[in-house]
Amino acid sequence: MALIEKQITELKSLEDGNSFEAENLQEIIRQDLVKYLGSEQERGRKLHFLSFKTELNKRTLNRILNRENRASYATVLRLYRFLLNTEDDQQVMVKAPPAVSKFLAESYPATSASIQNKESTSCKLLEENSVALAIYILALARDLTVDRIQSQFGIYGVNLFQKLVAEKWIREVTPGKYTEGSKKVDFSPEMVFKAGLVSTEAFGKPKDGYEIGRHFAGFFAEKISLKCFQEWQRIDHESFKQKVAVAEQCREERSIPAFTFSISETTNLEGNSDDKL
Repeated sequence: MALIEKQITELKSLEDGNSFEAENLQEIIRQDLVKYLGSEQERGRKLHFLSFKTELNKRTLNRILNRENRASYATVLRLYRFLLNTEDDQQVMVKAPPAVSKFLAESYPATSASIQNKESTSCKLLEENSVALAIYILALARDLTVDRIQSQFGIYGVNLFQKLVAEKWIREVTPGKYTEGSKKVDFSPEMVFKAGLVSTEAFGKPKDGYEIGRHFAGFFAEKISLKCFQEWQRIDHESFKQKVAVAEQCREERSIPAFTFSISETTNLEGNSDDKL
């Protein structure tokens, strides 16, 4: 469950805190980028290399450099993994500037211990195969047995499960029951979207919406202002943190395997910016 909780990704979580502190953090990140890029002659080549290694769009990097937007949690973590030459998130927390480490820890406080003590990495099988990802989500929710896999996903699912166990993404926690393994998945922004969609498709029960208390689902679409959209994000961020905190408080009473997925998004095809809402 911890890694799913870790990533809301593109929310502007800095808006919760002091605005001066937020702007100071973004300037620190910008200056570290400027230092890496070096001279104007080297900038284009190094920016291309940075984009390739971090899988961050050059437009995103340029907007940070030009003070046009604030780097999200996922962006900051990827940047400092690269700048500090490590994939160990514990080392990132130790070696990054104090303001950056504080931001990473406070963005997702319920899982800061997980961030600081476990190395995360990408898994091609989970990125490319929705059934494998659904199985992994069951492991995060501590609802994974071979019988469950076979009943929902058949022999194909069992074969995928065996690969995930062999590669240490899933481990047996008690006889016949499984949870996340020693290798931790890096839930990039792309993976967060996919995990939310896969979870909803695989485990969502629309008919339960006819009875109060079975689940919650809501939908709303409208053309709104920038201020309104930013307020949506603030509300989403706060409510998500509250849900994670409640889950942490109920560790001794676990009986319901569950997931939660939050998103507020625009319908723009070219990406979001202040002038395209």
